[in-house]
Amino acid sequence: IALGLATGLLGLSIMTQSRGAVWSLGLSLVIMFAVSPARLRTIVYMLVPALLMVYEFPTLNRYWLEGPEAVGGSIGARTLATAAIIAAFMGMILALLERWVRVSQKMKTIFGTVILAAALAGAVYGSIALTSDVGGPLKWISQTWQQFTSQASTQSDEGHESRFTMVSSTGRVDIWRVAWKSFESAPVMGVGADNFVFQYDRLRSTQTSKPKQAHSLELQILGETGLVGGVLAFGGMILAVAGLMWPRCTAGWLGAREAWLRRRRTDTSVRDDPPTAEGEPRPVESSTRWCNLRWGNRPIVYGWEMALLAGSAYWLIHASVDWLWQVPGVTIPAMLFMAAGIASVDARALVLWPRVRRWLKIDGRRPPVETNRPPVKTSGPPYVQPTRRPESADQTAPVLDVVRNDDFFTLPRRSDQHSTKAGRGSRHAARSQHAFERMQPSGLLSTVFRGALVALSLAVLVLAGLPYLSLQIQRSAIALAATDGVRAADRAESTRFLQPSDPGPYLTQAGIYIGAATAAAASGDNGRAGAVLDNLALSIHSFEAAIAREPADWSLRYRAGVATLNLLLATEYATGSTPQLEYPALIPRIPGLVDWSGLAATSEPIPAQGEAAGSLAADQTRRDIAAGYRSLSRSGLAELALDFLGAAGERNPLARQVEEA
Repeated sequence: IALGLATGLLGLSIMTQSRGAVWSLGLSLVIMFAVSPARLRTIVYMLVPALLMVYEFPTLNRYWLEGPEAVGGSIGARTLATAAIIAAFMGMILALLERWVRVSQKMKTIFGTVILAAALAGAVYGSIALTSDVGGPLKWISQTWQQFTSQASTQSDEGHESRFTMVSSTGRVDIWRVAWKSFESAPVMGVGADNFVFQYDRLRSTQTSKPKQAHSLELQILGETGLVGGVLAFGGMILAVAGLMWPRCTAGWLGAREAWLRRRRTDTSVRDDPPTAEGEPRPVESSTRWCNLRWGNRPIVYGWEMALLAGSAYWLIHASVDWLWQVPGVTIPAMLFMAAGIASVDARALVLWPRVRRWLKIDGRRPPVETNRPPVKTSGPPYVQPTRRPESADQTAPVLDVVRNDDFFTLPRRSDQHSTKAGRGSRHAARSQHAFERMQPSGLLSTVFRGALVALSLAVLVLAGLPYLSLQIQRSAIALAATDGVRAADRAESTRFLQPSDPGPYLTQAGIYIGAATAAAASGDNGRAGAVLDNLALSIHSFEAAIAREPADWSLRYRAGVATLNLLLATEYATGSTPQLEYPALIPRIPGLVDWSGLAATSEPIPAQGEAAGSLAADQTRRDIAAGYRSLSRSGLAELALDFLGAAGERNPLARQVEEA
């Protein structure tokens, strides 16, 4: 089944033309063959998906050549399902044959040497033959590296039979350069978690890509969290890998030390065995003195752990060139692989380093359960535990001894059947206690640690659900804005308690205010100008609150500047001025700009704050906020808008909409 799933996943990587997945798979296979003690078995199982790729590749590659719309989904699904079923069936056959086929260590060594020599020879010959047109392997590597690191646009799809033959970084080199500059600007603490997107907006040299991640686990950790986060993250990874590799790497040394420093009693230099009939010392079998120094080359013991390590290595390699590590469905299995491997080592060797365990050991085991039950106190002679005679005793003797006490004879108060039942209960209690001790590690803090771990897990689950809850409340506020704008604005603002550092609630609130201003301008009421000015003023205040939560985001300052520009234009139209602007040309170039020329037709005086129909300044706090912005002069509003837009331009120099505004 595992082989079928692996074949299906490999087919999906071919269908999607994922170069990162294919290259990461190749490098992780190299690591697998380097650390795995089951190399020959791995090669045999790998032949199945390799041969099936000959059947899958032509069909799956059509999605790259012709496009998914032309090929359709049924052909790909049928191809993947067929290959996966065949691979699973072949995997079951190979698993059954393993019980019948036995290969000696000598033959494994011969096969491994032949396969390694063939692979090296094929790699050398293939590299020379395929690069002869460009001047040899070294020249090809130089040209490929220049092409990979060039700042030019990505290659055209024309002339390539598959995306796997294309060599380009797809803009990653510039992304990695920005991530490294972020680390250089703050090497100790970093620029802050999830702040790479803002650093890229400020330091990027091209407008072709707008990534939110660094496409590299190592560079993003160093750039955002600095050396502190790097030591914690990479130190944990190195410690986990060392824990997995340590038992296997030291197995040969431990065997050698046992063989060289601890002589067996079968050694003639230690034992005083009688000589043979010819008068010579008795021979000593080499296996009784010299251990087999294979350095942990035991598939049954180390194969599973090394396979888990190779799976985690694939995740790390792929995460080094892509952002998939932030997808929980991808990262959680990799962490579980590593945890399962460490747990396997820990179960076999108690802990990774027994000497450290002895230093830190705190003996806090519970006392064992008493298996002998105390006698039941009753009125009458004391009870005496009956004892059976040995089987060799006279069969005519009574089965139970009768003990005399104070001239009274006491007979056993329990039958043999009841005693057997009591014994079973005692053994069951002993097994339960033993199981409890196995699940309860030694140490005075073990119970406290488990309780704290459970509490922490529950807290993590609750905190992980807060962003989703906040998003749902904001969506309900947007839906409510069509009927009750005041309650919608209050509901959106209430979510700030769920995530105090999130600017999202204030952005939602600002969107509600702008929507109310647009609706008021289109309503046709005589006092609509007051509602428009109130709502636009409230939107500026919401944008400023969002900026306070995320100061590095250029888009928040841009939107605040455009909102101020809208308030300036609406004020001009409402007071009788008619700015000559070409809105059909400006609105597509300045996102967020609205045509307020309809306010010029109003002849009624502008209502005060909160008095116009459609105004969301329903309470005194909002009226004061609206009054503060509406009281600004024309030059004051223009200066405020320029301040917002200038700060946005500093944080994103290549943003065209900022220059247009």
